[in-house]
Amino acid sequence: MMENRKLQTLLVPLDGTVTSEAGLRWAAVAAYRSGCTLRLITVVQDAGDNGRAERYLRQKVASLRSEAVKAQAEVILGDPTESILRESHDADLTILTSGTTRWFASEVLDGVLKSM
Repeated sequence: MMENRKLQTLLVPLDGTVTSEAGLRWAAVAAYRSGCTLRLITVVQDAGDNGRAERYLRQKVASLRSEAVKAQAEVILGDPTESILRESHDADLTILTSGTTRWFASEVLDGVLKSM
């Protein structure tokens, strides 16, 4: 039997692509209805990409907050697959939509799914 507990945090990894944002609307509705916090992350492998990633996430957080959705964001330096797996351990639910080269999955999503 599943434990019935309240969601606290939904993790949404984003990489700036339309595909990665596909689950964001669903996550925003779920967060709004449940009162939990959306935690947006962008993983960069080059520290030189931090500024661009931070601006991108700030825009997403501002948009979500304008809709009364609790949201926070963080740029993480590292390997995308490893970082998403590590960060997902602290979230109640992870919403990951990813891929630009294959229809259903990307290399990062493949890595995450294979590691679960």
